Amino acid sequence: VSFMHLSRALGKIESSVSQAQTAYRVVLENYGHNPKLVRLYGKFLQTIKNDPWRASEYFAEADRLEEIKNGDARGPLLPDGTPLGRMDEMATAVLVTNASAEIQM
Repeated sequence: VSFMHLSRALGKIESSVSQAQTAYRVVLENYGHNPKLVRLYGKFLQTIKNDPWRASEYFAEADRLEEIKNGDARGPLLPDGTPLGRMDEMATAVLVTNASAEIQM
């Protein structure tokens, strides 16, 4: 195998990965609430981009979206999409106030 042929083939692979990355970003902007798509992007990051750390973030997000979709997360949601019923599991502080700005929780 000639070096030129190998070099061109690697360039095509890199170009294809870049195009796939761009396509995923565009689709995720419009359909980022779809857990299957988010999980698929996580697999892309893990296997093609070799980035298991970012992939794990997308896998966790896909799990959260599936919980919401399956009805496990009934009731009001916090601004980040976490169900209010799961507030005790959160690592960040949350203040709940009423209309008069009095802290309720």
